[in-house]
Amino acid sequence: MENKVDQLAVELVCFGIGFLTVAFITLTFLYAGSIGLMLAPLSGFVSAFMGYYLYKDVVEFLKIKGMIK
Repeated sequence: MENKVDQLAVELVCFGIGFLTVAFITLTFLYAGSIGLMLAPLSGFVSAFMGYYLYKDVVEFLKIKGMIK
């Protein structure tokens, strides 16, 4: 049980870092102009995808901790 909690914690940290990286890259390219217009939808999709997994991990983590059913 504890091992699964540790694994989830690591996943949460990794997705958090990845999410911030994607957000930073998106903002950088948005200010770069036309390249940003091409890459913004792609990075938006990637960050939404990562956000979904982050949400799933949080829910699973809380279930293990017994905070939600």
